[in-house]
Amino acid sequence: MSREEQTYAIRFSRRARLDLDEAHVRLADYTDADHANSWYNGFLDALAALADNPNRHPVASETRFFQGTVYVYLYRLTARSAGSHVFFAIIDDTADAPYVYIIHIRHASRKPMTRAEARIIEAV
Repeated sequence: MSREEQTYAIRFSRRARLDLDEAHVRLADYTDADHANSWYNGFLDALAALADNPNRHPVASETRFFQGTVYVYLYRLTARSAGSHVFFAIIDDTADAPYVYIIHIRHASRKPMTRAEARIIEAV
């Protein structure tokens, strides 16, 4: 089976789960609970779609700060809404099934990640 035909499980780092929860709460504070919940559910659906052919997404320029190859996916609830970058790795070399490992979720309007931030992200 080729890499493109595999179905990957989706796993979150502790840091990514915290990022997602914080973004959800922050959005609810700035908008309303219904909008925040729509964003959150859409986000989870979009991440579930990474299970099929996750390497179709580009390698993140920040990959140089991490141990292995890191990909980036831009999520937007709508074409006009603000986006979030999802940084993830594809883990194939495991005794279990291969998986997509969500490393970090970051609002797209933030400045590019620094090497120091990447070290903190990896440590969590």
